[in-house]
Amino acid sequence: RDCTVEMGRNQHSKDRLFITATEWAVEYGGKKRERQGPKQPLPFDSCALSLQPYETPVCTEDGVIFDVLHIVPFLQKHKCNPIDAKPMKFKDLIHLKMHKNASGKWHCPVTFKIFTDNTKIVAVKPTGHVYCWEAVHELNIRAKNWKDLMTDEPFKRSDLIMLQDPSDADLVARRDISNFTYLKQMRDEASLEHAATPASANIRSTPSQAALFKEIEANREKLKQQDAEAARAREAAALEELDSVPDLKAIRLLRPTTEDLNPGGAQTSGKASNSFTSSGVEVSTRAELRLATVDEIREARWKICRRLGKKGYAQLQTSQGNLNLEIHSDFVPRTAENFLGLCEKGFYDGLVFHRLIPGFMVQGGDPTGTGKGGESLWKDPFRDEFDSRLTHNGRGLLSMANSGKNTNRSQFFVTFAGCRHLDNKHAIFGKVVGGMAVLDRIEREERKKKDDRPAVDIKIVKASVFENPIHEATAVLEAEIRKRQEDRQVALAKRSTPMGKAQAALPEAEKLRIAKAKGDERRGWHSKPTPSQSSSGASAPAIGKYLGKSPAATTLALEGTTRTASAKASGGGSGGATSSSSSAKSTTSRALADEEPPVDLRPAKKLKSSSMFSDFSAW
Repeated sequence: RDCTVEMGRNQHSKDRLFITATEWAVEYGGKKRERQGPKQPLPFDSCALSLQPYETPVCTEDGVIFDVLHIVPFLQKHKCNPIDAKPMKFKDLIHLKMHKNASGKWHCPVTFKIFTDNTKIVAVKPTGHVYCWEAVHELNIRAKNWKDLMTDEPFKRSDLIMLQDPSDADLVARRDISNFTYLKQMRDEASLEHAATPASANIRSTPSQAALFKEIEANREKLKQQDAEAARAREAAALEELDSVPDLKAIRLLRPTTEDLNPGGAQTSGKASNSFTSSGVEVSTRAELRLATVDEIREARWKICRRLGKKGYAQLQTSQGNLNLEIHSDFVPRTAENFLGLCEKGFYDGLVFHRLIPGFMVQGGDPTGTGKGGESLWKDPFRDEFDSRLTHNGRGLLSMANSGKNTNRSQFFVTFAGCRHLDNKHAIFGKVVGGMAVLDRIEREERKKKDDRPAVDIKIVKASVFENPIHEATAVLEAEIRKRQEDRQVALAKRSTPMGKAQAALPEAEKLRIAKAKGDERRGWHSKPTPSQSSSGASAPAIGKYLGKSPAATTLALEGTTRTASAKASGGGSGGATSSSSSAKSTTSRALADEEPPVDLRPAKKLKSSSMFSDFSAW
């Protein structure tokens, strides 16, 4: 019979009509992954010259460690530092006295902490002894004991040499292998040798490859220089920004935190969490509050401006007359601060209105006079600031000119009529409150039809500020920050007292009991009666027609009615006694029927709910 072989359903699932990237890279000699150089500094126990573990360590004043067996021949031949190629002699080196434990590992002789690549290591220059940073910091620096921990030889703070500090970028860069000068020279010499070697000698190192590698290295160095320049530019810009706003200097000197600006919105620096999750970060056990940035300080100041609710006032002295302006610092404080700050700096003095459209607006604030220039108080454009109470609904409104969303700088315009189509596109920050006749004269000026420029220049001779609420808001913010910092210091001082420590050490149940007792003392009319009130026999509150009467008084009244009816009936004989007793009963029943039942003021007991959905009384 015929034999058939059953094949799997997915036997051709991986048959492709093309070569995958993995197959090309692994099996067919395709492009391999680019090898990355060392990104971490040299290990602390390795010589910076031989790149091997040392036995007789010496170091420079910069904290770079060498082995005597390798550095001495190098100095005799080259007479320079192999790291940065600066002149160096053997007497410039410092002999280090390092200690090993029983396992042969380098450790601190005081704390017996084993040195690792993440340990902060320091050496004392006069003696050469090497310790971990924690020992020197606690026993020398904090105790102000400037004596060597092993020999009691005196030294200075400047004699401490940092051998390893993962948090010090400069030291890490000095110990980075890619920055070693002699290694760069060796690579350059090797590349020159490879370039001079004929292709037949080594097929993998052709001149074109050597040139390519050299170009790659040059590009890397160029990128590093660009990154360094960008970092320096950012730092310089931050310092310039702080100097450009002198009124923030007083607040920045207080070093306010996010808690000082926004109570209840504290943000930590993240050092504790980073050190907890990463062994490469310096240990930090305190949750330090993060310092507030310049933008956060400004936001807090603008929030105070809105809270104060005060207007700013300025005057533009133009060639046609004076325009008195009211600035809405309480509605749009960011835009108001920009305009008032530029006026105080004299930015608008001597500028012209470069655009005039009768029936629409007149625009100015551009130093170039072209409508394309200008800068804000903070150099960069700032975002739009709108308020629903401010609309382009009339004449004499001040609004920001821009080239799109969030591109406000120094240019502004004054409206001649309502233009509601500009709402939520241009930020209104003030209005003309004096000088409408001057605005009329400006509108009647002739203009060039080509570019809407006034035929005769309309100049802003001087811009004056009469009232700037931003300064008051700054003073208020500074006072609030000082008060919050003082309150925090007082709280910390109280917490450090024995009574404060005792209260802090109480269990949570005891704290809740004390808080509940204090709450009972402060209860008002709507609370439960205190034990003193219930034991004193005071009458319970009554409701409705029984207002002012207690249930006991009501009961006594009913008993008196019954006794009176019985006394009347007793005067009519025995037969009358029966009738009187029945009448007394009927009188009592009618009295009880007429009376409304007393209201039970006690809270109703909560019924236990069954497992079924038949009883809804407990809901």
